[in-house]
Amino acid sequence: MSIESNQGVERMGASRSGQAQFGRPWRLAPTAHTCRSAAFTFMKTKNTLGILAAFTFLVGCTPPHRGPAYGHEQEFRRQLADSVPVKDWGFKIQDIRFSEDYYKALILFAVPGKTNMQETVLENDGFRRYKGLTYDYDKMTAFKTNKLADMAPALQAASCAITVTIPSK
Repeated sequence: MSIESNQGVERMGASRSGQAQFGRPWRLAPTAHTCRSAAFTFMKTKNTLGILAAFTFLVGCTPPHRGPAYGHEQEFRRQLADSVPVKDWGFKIQDIRFSEDYYKALILFAVPGKTNMQETVLENDGFRRYKGLTYDYDKMTAFKTNKLADMAPALQAASCAITVTIPSK
């Protein structure tokens, strides 16, 4: 018995040496041709990758949402220069740093007569305003040494709320 190869059908089961043990050829089950199967798989993969790339392009191209201070850094600095710590207490703005999403701002003040910086964080409240508190620690120390009975007025005089409002577009 001879077995002729059929390109449309692939062998399933044992090797040819296993066929001789049983005396008759194995039954061959039809399967897809390997060349056609590989081409079809390649086309499916190519289409899937194309759809995935288009989806990534559409989703990835949306700009990240940033806070209102983005692009208004000079206005932010101008309003900060008009604040109580700069005008009344004599602080100097050393640096302004924004978080990556522009929802927080770190203000570094140079305090007169001191070598270290004082940090204040202003946070976006969702209404195009950045708010935060800062303290004059020299005034607080002076009030503590005088041992005032009521610390509320001392704390009020040594603290300041800072609000920076960004104009609408």
